Amino acid sequence: MKRVPLSGPRADFLKRSIRDYAADLATNDVESISKATALAYFKTRIDDPTTAHAAKQEIEKLIDTLIGEHNPKSMIIVFVTVKTIIQMDKAFGSVLFIRTMNECVPDGDAIMLPLLLQHLELYESLLELLSVACIIPECRAIVEQKFLTAVGTVLEAIGSTLSMKAIAATTLIKLALLQQPSDTRGPELQAKTMLMLQQDTADLADTLVAVIIASTDSNTLAQAVEGLCLSSMAVAIKENTISNTACIKKLIGLLARDTKSMKPTPATIYGILTLMKNLTDYPPVLSKEDQRLKELRDYTSYGNGEKPKEDTAEMVTRRCKILLDMGLVSAFAARVTEAPPSSRIVVAAAMKSLVQEKSHRPRALQEGAVTVLIELLQPPENLSVIDWMKQDNSITGISLAASALARLLITTNPILVFSSRYSPTVAVRPLIAQLGDDAQSGNALDEFESLLALTNLASMDNDALQQQIFSQGWDKIENLLLSKNAMVQRAAVELVCNLIGTPDVAAKFLDVDGDKLCKTRLRVLVVLTDSTDVPTRLAAAGAIATLSQWGPAAEVLISEPENFKRILMMLSDTEDAGIVFRGAVCLSNMLNSLHAPVAAAMKAAGGLRIVADALAGVATAGSEANDLRQTLAAVQYGMVFPPSPPGTL
Repeated sequence: MKRVPLSGPRADFLKRSIRDYAADLATNDVESISKATALAYFKTRIDDPTTAHAAKQEIEKLIDTLIGEHNPKSMIIVFVTVKTIIQMDKAFGSVLFIRTMNECVPDGDAIMLPLLLQHLELYESLLELLSVACIIPECRAIVEQKFLTAVGTVLEAIGSTLSMKAIAATTLIKLALLQQPSDTRGPELQAKTMLMLQQDTADLADTLVAVIIASTDSNTLAQAVEGLCLSSMAVAIKENTISNTACIKKLIGLLARDTKSMKPTPATIYGILTLMKNLTDYPPVLSKEDQRLKELRDYTSYGNGEKPKEDTAEMVTRRCKILLDMGLVSAFAARVTEAPPSSRIVVAAAMKSLVQEKSHRPRALQEGAVTVLIELLQPPENLSVIDWMKQDNSITGISLAASALARLLITTNPILVFSSRYSPTVAVRPLIAQLGDDAQSGNALDEFESLLALTNLASMDNDALQQQIFSQGWDKIENLLLSKNAMVQRAAVELVCNLIGTPDVAAKFLDVDGDKLCKTRLRVLVVLTDSTDVPTRLAAAGAIATLSQWGPAAEVLISEPENFKRILMMLSDTEDAGIVFRGAVCLSNMLNSLHAPVAAAMKAAGGLRIVADALAGVATAGSEANDLRQTLAAVQYGMVFPPSPPGTL
């Protein structure tokens, strides 16, 4: 078969030898073009099914050749190459790691320790390999069995560099926190590991904090951030970290691009973002049943002994306040535009926590929270909003960002939240997405907060905005009128009250001929005027009163006696005069629109007595009841006398 010459990028890759590319991996310059090219070379060849098999054979042959040269420079290339392969292909990387360790350092600690003073660069490259290998359970077991002492010695050794200490501490944290394969450790080794590691995680984290403060190069910083991020799931470490102002200030400054002397790697940025999320994560709110299960698990794990310290909402709120005051939201704003999907999810989660406390929201708004959240809710340029929102990682990030935005909209006038730069319409679709497709399927808190936010948006003098809420969310909103969660149902009724002044929503209740569900919707809304929840009754009564302004409303409302009776009974509400007022407005509108039938229906239902009792109930009320008294008097008059013809006195 005739061989076709290669052209393009793959041909450029193959102009140099695989050893040349492997050597380029060993540079410490994170911005090195040659290193980036080498990474692309290995990634392209391993990922391409047509070259993967041959590439792996070449890499194995290269490793064997380099090991056979028996010199530190060659061994550094070996360790760096294996580390790189592990990050690209765990299965193949695991094979290379096990093989390399068996051939190069078969006795582990016994060989490594003498290297510490003789070849610091070689020792550091091996440490980096051990740290990366810990992401694979089988490799992690080998690190623990053969290299635990050597790694731990680095922290105390006089000649250790900051970078080496960061790598060693991060490796020990991985060994302490990541689960080992159950069949690889005997009781003795487990006891040895726990004795050395379990009590020292906080000290290791303190070491990493010190390294972060002192570090001046990107590689050292990256190692320290990775280890601190891993350990920051522990409450004690969260508290120690947040109390170190210098460390937090430096990390936020790196996010905000305040530090010109150091450019963090993308992995470092992701690590800092994840650390901030861990610091701001609120503990889950447990139901009584979940709380009992947790207590049983704790007793099984710890018996009557001391349990690890647990996070509390108060502790998280305090940490969020510190981070807000140090400019974390502004730092997010500096990064969010270019952030990859994984980082966007982390930022969204942190933002949701930062605005959970109501008193934090004004500061968050001042720092640019809306800019961050709106950016998180924007799709990539190559995707439509609808397609983007169907992707799993997008759904998570959108939900978190929408929840945070909902909290801001609940406590702040939407006019102040949105500037000329952003239209409030950008918030509608994500907020609607928070609502379940039926009355049972959604997250109650997310639904409640999103409904309240949509209600505030619907209160704006913006017909297009109200139309968008209706067109994108009506089916979900309607279903939530029947939610078993009283707070969600209340919020849904309040939203309908704010939307019912629009023609499309009013038609959903009044277009009897065109919509078979129209009568059912109206019955549901009228029944809700008799809810045991006063705010729900108030919102439902307001919706009925607004609905009564539409032309066909009077005829539709009296067409079913049970509906009309409930409307009349709104005048007898003893808990909130606002409900009485809304009932009176509704009846007044109906009398003005369709006098004779409405007056007759009212009289037949005992309306004269009901209105008289309502008037008596507010007769001695103060001036604040003047509008109510006047409206009730108009209803009473309207039941007896028809409205005057236009133009008469």
